[in-house]
Amino acid sequence: ASGEPDEEVGAWVVRFSRGNLRAEVRRGRRSICAASQRGSREWLQDAEPGDLVFLYQASPVREVLGLGRLVAAPAPVGEETRFEVEFLTEVLPHPIPLAAIQAHSTLSGMMMASPRSGMVLPIRADELPHLARLVWERNPEVREVLAPYLPPEAAAPEPPSAHGPRVLDLAAWVDEWRRTSGYP
Repeated sequence: ASGEPDEEVGAWVVRFSRGNLRAEVRRGRRSICAASQRGSREWLQDAEPGDLVFLYQASPVREVLGLGRLVAAPAPVGEETRFEVEFLTEVLPHPIPLAAIQAHSTLSGMMMASPRSGMVLPIRADELPHLARLVWERNPEVREVLAPYLPPEAAAPEPPSAHGPRVLDLAAWVDEWRRTSGYP
């Protein structure tokens, strides 16, 4: 990192496309990951041990399933960059569907919302408190895991918006219905 505020990331989305991620996510368990896309490898050059990781399942349902942290600095191995993630939570009781992230006024432009985004994506400093709040409001038991990564003012309630909460609730409801109803 060059020291500019935008590059002081410290938090990442790691996208998993394997369908058994739910079975793998257990507090304290570790997983070795390999990023082969150029963009992901470039982002990982700024990653540091201890950085927060949002575990995002890309298939079959696109949702944030849990939290983790980078164990060691990512290392290039041939055409890949390998890194290890320690899971800090079990699978979230209430995963955060992509639709809820897209419906959020600040998070709707996050790179994870793009289908062409890579395996590893940075979370900007202005996005992290909002994403963390979205996670802990639905999963209060993980607030203590997120607290060390957030500025103290991040715990303040978000200002109300005229249509945001209704859209957010509807999007989450639709995703939950699709996941539990067997709808294709």
